[in-house]
Amino acid sequence: MKRWLRAGLLVGAGCSLGDRAPAPDHRNAGLSGRSGGASLVVADVLPARAATPAAALTAGVAAAPTPVSLDVAFAGDVIPHDAIVRGELATMVARLPQSYWSADARVLNLEAAIGEVPRGADPRLLRFYAPKAWASGLVAATKVGTVVAANNHGCDRDAEGLGDTLTALGDAHATAAGLSAADPWAPVQIAEKSGKRVCLVAWTAFVNDRKYRPETCGAKTAAASLAVAPLGADGLTILRRELGRPDRFASCDATVAYVHAGTEYHAQTPGALAQGRLAACYVDAVVFSHPHVPDRLTTFERSRHCPAGRSGSVPVFQSLGNLLGHQGASWAPGKSVRLEEAGEPLKPYELVWTRVGALGLLHFVFGAGAPEITARQELVFAEYDGPATSLRPLVASPTDPVYRSLKQAPAALRELLPAPVQ
Repeated sequence: MKRWLRAGLLVGAGCSLGDRAPAPDHRNAGLSGRSGGASLVVADVLPARAATPAAALTAGVAAAPTPVSLDVAFAGDVIPHDAIVRGELATMVARLPQSYWSADARVLNLEAAIGEVPRGADPRLLRFYAPKAWASGLVAATKVGTVVAANNHGCDRDAEGLGDTLTALGDAHATAAGLSAADPWAPVQIAEKSGKRVCLVAWTAFVNDRKYRPETCGAKTAAASLAVAPLGADGLTILRRELGRPDRFASCDATVAYVHAGTEYHAQTPGALAQGRLAACYVDAVVFSHPHVPDRLTTFERSRHCPAGRSGSVPVFQSLGNLLGHQGASWAPGKSVRLEEAGEPLKPYELVWTRVGALGLLHFVFGAGAPEITARQELVFAEYDGPATSLRPLVASPTDPVYRSLKQAPAALRELLPAPVQ
């Protein structure tokens, strides 16, 4: 499935689940330099322009630099349900589309703390623990170079788990985003080519230790800390302070924000989108996770929300949904997340949408000015064969039973689906 943005215009059907982001402005005012300046969102992958032969140059005029292109693929949540931990990771992801594997860099969100189940863990709480060996296998199978650790399950092993997660990702040769022994708000480099660098800054709006209590996950003695910005005025103040620090993104030619916020199984919320709009004043693209169902690809216009002098369109993936998980439509203590096996009278789309994930694909072209950015998303579907799971592209075919089931959903969900090829 392909959905393109051109100069801030969403082309084709976009998801209209609940609260919408502001309508595109369609204006691209003057372009400026690095992250925080204007970025032009274009529709198609731009071919590299051939360098002008030296003989054809006017005397004293230097040749324009050859554009540098970079592709980055963003995936949503990976949840270590038992079936995912016991399964063969390489088989699960083998059928992901080529656009994912051919990218210069790949990023996913690990919805868990890495390490063994702590003694005395309360079984009534929904907490996720990823074994270290399994987490290393996940990095190898998905070929990700960066793992977002800032999410509501990041504190599931309390303060000790933060240091263990950071160490485990380093041992797996992956960079943690939103988690650091120094500054969790510092951007991490996710891709580099010919001196052009794409960076990532990540944070979560909450943790399951909801107050980030000093005696648990927020302990000042912890070996590492998470980037946390709660929804509302306090969180926006944190974002202005952290993203607006002088030279925060000076080493980056483009920056993406990965935000863990929203309401599970619902459209992206106004509070989360408010954080995204503020982030768009400082970064070049915004990615959301946490709802566990996909949402639409849209744009924020800097001219509407940012200080004077900041302009241009910023692509926004409102929710990537899940990449890997064995999840139903809801969860409560004593209620299985495997609802499709519990025989509960739920509509087909209520069961199946948590098995639909979106890949957020960004193509950067760096020339003499600000980067030109192409944004699109492709849907994938998690096939269950007993405990086994495998991902495949979601094909727009009336003969595909999954596609037929999803087409029964309300219009807001149906609009996410690719149109059948005529």
